[in-house]
Amino acid sequence: MNIKPQLEKNADEVLSWLLPKIKEGYIPKRTEVKEFAQKIKEKNDVETQTFDSKIKKLEILIKQTKTKIESLQSKIQTYQKQIDSMKQKEKSKLNNKKMTTNTVQKKKKR
Repeated sequence: MNIKPQLEKNADEVLSWLLPKIKEGYIPKRTEVKEFAQKIKEKNDVETQTFDSKIKKLEILIKQTKTKIESLQSKIQTYQKQIDSMKQKEKSKLNNKKMTTNTVQKKKKR
């Protein structure tokens, strides 16, 4: 019968369809079994495709997120360099003022 491969893959679904019919004393016709097996197969194919496409979408999102993270890290480094440079300039200015002040004070003492 065509149902055997589906029974191996989806035993619960096949049995839930087949057992009530057998209990009532009704044996499904070959065409009914064929149709049922085809429906299950199509359903499983769609589920597999959906699963695969979801995985691919998630992998793409992961890749995009990693790229964004790298970009943000680069920006952070750039901003940190700017901060460091500004601090260094400010420190140099303060040192120059101190030196100038010290020089002026030395001149006044003389």
